[in-house]
Amino acid sequence: MMWPRIINANWIVGTWGLQNMKTNIIYSFFEKLRGTEILKIYEHLKKTEKYTREQLDKYQFEKLHKLLLHVKDNVPFYIDYFKKNNLSIHDFKSLNDINLLPVIEKKTMREMFKSGEIISKNKDTFNPIPNQTGGSTGIPLQLLIGGQARNFQGAAVLRYYDWMGGYCLGDQKFAVLWGDMRVKSLKERLSDELKMVLTKRRAYSCFAMDKALIASHHKKLLRFDPEFLRGYAFAVYLLAQFQRENSVNSKLSFKAVSTTTEKITMKQRQVIEEEFGCKTFDQYGCGEILMIAGECAAHDGMHVTEEHVIVETNENNEFIITDLDNYAMPFLRYKNGDMGEVSDEPCQCGMAHKRIKNLTGRVDDTIILKNGKVINSSFFAVLFEYMENVSAFQVYYYNSKKMDINIVPDVGFDTGDEKYIRDKVLMAFGQNQAFTLNFVNEINQAKNGKTKFVNICKAS
Repeated sequence: MMWPRIINANWIVGTWGLQNMKTNIIYSFFEKLRGTEILKIYEHLKKTEKYTREQLDKYQFEKLHKLLLHVKDNVPFYIDYFKKNNLSIHDFKSLNDINLLPVIEKKTMREMFKSGEIISKNKDTFNPIPNQTGGSTGIPLQLLIGGQARNFQGAAVLRYYDWMGGYCLGDQKFAVLWGDMRVKSLKERLSDELKMVLTKRRAYSCFAMDKALIASHHKKLLRFDPEFLRGYAFAVYLLAQFQRENSVNSKLSFKAVSTTTEKITMKQRQVIEEEFGCKTFDQYGCGEILMIAGECAAHDGMHVTEEHVIVETNENNEFIITDLDNYAMPFLRYKNGDMGEVSDEPCQCGMAHKRIKNLTGRVDDTIILKNGKVINSSFFAVLFEYMENVSAFQVYYYNSKKMDINIVPDVGFDTGDEKYIRDKVLMAFGQNQAFTLNFVNEINQAKNGKTKFVNICKAS
């Protein structure tokens, strides 16, 4: 093993400040161990976050142009596509010309991975590692993530932590509520364990979050006393709700909480912030492209990491995402199944980066009725968003004759709330829709710890 070279102390002080010297040394150690350049990219992103809209557009186009030069010569699918459509690199004169490329669905990407059509012929040049998404439809997507893509997403996460209040790796304790089912090599496991110790991080499983596990996590977190908490949104909410409902001798509090993966209601965010005495910062990413957007201190949407991705939306508000850094297995105009709104209005924080202001749901959660009417999961998100007397919900749709709507009622839930839910559901689905409103104590979680709030099921 090659041990990291001692880095210049003057460089540390000049770029990070004395208070971050320990952070820099720790990160430099893992950079050498894993062959990454996250610190270098982080410093780059701290400069580009001050870019104007014009500078960001120019920056993105230059990266897109460079990526296109690569794919037209090295990725079988795009070699063929350029030839069949008589396309030249000179046809791409601005960001708008990205429309000359096809939108690729997840199913197509899955098939092209198997055939090798979407994998670069010189993939090994980019130090790729294999990964796969969880697969909300039950079919995971296998992929390769190149080194540059990993560097940019890692650096973007560090910058996001700055927006949260300046978490310093190794100087402050950091707890994670997560569900990681990846099979890791011995080197990866040892590296992760060492990193946890040196960076003062601890992970707590959110698989099967029943009351016993939540109580156990609460006690362990009190002993650990972290300053920051990050985790699946609903798992963090369950922890906050446990603290609120139980007479615990001591209460958890944090400088900031980072939530991701699942959309939660304003009421649930309110519970988290009141119980933990801090602001909640939302973050969005996907397994294929990793870090996509993060919330700043203005709390008015999530800033897109435009140095790393281009986020488009179509007429149905479906995301079409381009990863500007994954040269091993390019994701160009990839429809990842998520839906939302993207705004380019100026943010109070001063950043010109576009923002995702309304992450509404997944295309996979769309319910299509017999009469052809389409109802997306966002209907339920909006329905329960402002219901103060509902802590959580979960929907299981089978057909027009069967739908289960499970809700965790809060104190004060009454017949008026129940009538409101029934009226809105019948208005959307039609008067012939049969459904049962069930009052439950908890919401079911998937095996990986994530929580799927709208489930399309086959009728038994």
